[in-house]
This record gives sequence, C-alpha cells and structure tokens, in this order.
Amino acid sequence: MDKKDSGSLKGLDKIITNYRRLLDETLPIAVPKNLATNHLIIVNSYRNIIESLENAGKIFSDPIVGLVEVARYRNSSNMLILSLSILGRYFEISDTIIRAVSTQVN
Repeated sequence: MDKKDSGSLKGLDKIITNYRRLLDETLPIAVPKNLATNHLIIVNSYRNIIESLENAGKIFSDPIVGLVEVARYRNSSNMLILSLSILGRYFEISDTIIRAVSTQVN
C-alpha cells in the first residue's frame, strides 16, 4: 500500500460504526455468573477491534504502529470468534438439557 491507497481506509468507518453498535448492545446485557468471563472477553474484543481499526490509518504515517494495530486486530478478532463459539456451544448444550428434561417431564 502507498499513500494513495489511504482512501481505501475510509471504508473502515462503517465497520467501526457496526462494531460500536455491537459493543453498545452487548455491554449492558446481564449474564449468568458462569458466562461473565466470556461476556467480558467479548466486550473487550469489540473494544480492541474498534481501537485497532481506528488506528489502522497510522500505517501511512507510522508503519510500525500500523502493523502493531493490524496484529492487535487479528488477535482480538480471534478472541472474539473463540468466545462467540464458546457461547454458541453453551446454548447448544443448554438446549439439549432443556429438551431432555422436558421429555422426562412430559
């Protein structure tokens, strides 16, 4: 990328806005105690992704900072994916348990 490619970073604004919306919607959710750590990881991942994307434009003025932010974005995205996968698995298991109990009750 060179400086004339910096215009392509303007498309990040929409992505940042979407992550902010996700953060704003996720933060106030009350979660069971056993999911609190997972919820915190998801919230922090959203925050880190937002900050990384906001700082990505520095790649043209300070390439080292820009590259650090790209790595931070990748790590935060991986943590988010892992945490959401764990949450999805939790709900799958909970659904299975609820169905099994419902079958026994009926």
